[in-house]
Amino acid sequence: MASQVVASIMSVPTVCITPAMRASEALGLAHEHHVHHLPVVEEGMAVGVVCTCDLENIAPDDSVSTCMRHPPITTAPDSTWKEALDLMNTRRVGSLLVVSGGHLLGIVTRKDQERAGVEMRNDPRGYCSCCGELEHLRPHATGALCTECMDRAKSTAVFDTGGGD
Repeated sequence: MASQVVASIMSVPTVCITPAMRASEALGLAHEHHVHHLPVVEEGMAVGVVCTCDLENIAPDDSVSTCMRHPPITTAPDSTWKEALDLMNTRRVGSLLVVSGGHLLGIVTRKDQERAGVEMRNDPRGYCSCCGELEHLRPHATGALCTECMDRAKSTAVFDTGGGD
């Protein structure tokens, strides 16, 4: 399985944005399409990538270019799953843009790899101690929580009154 190529599991078509797009517009697209990573493309060329976490940390009217990772971390369509995973782990990222000659072909995420059967529990970034999610982790007393579980934990805080059983 580790010799399978990235092109066989990458997400296509890919929801793309431009560097000049406002953060609020990009977040809207991400939520509409249920994605967390957005390739940034200009004139057909991959110029960067943003995560919804990055977009949530800037002003809604700021342009995507203020928070995009540039240049994007990329892989070739004929790279193996293992090579892609090793690159993700080394660079500590949740996605790679799949490119050929600078042109975007797709995106491969940890979720794509997990769906394809690649073992992800050895991810050095860890996983959500509540639901097992591999993306958008935040430190927590329990180890790590994804943003959804972190929000749930904040909204349903349980207080110990010390009253015994």
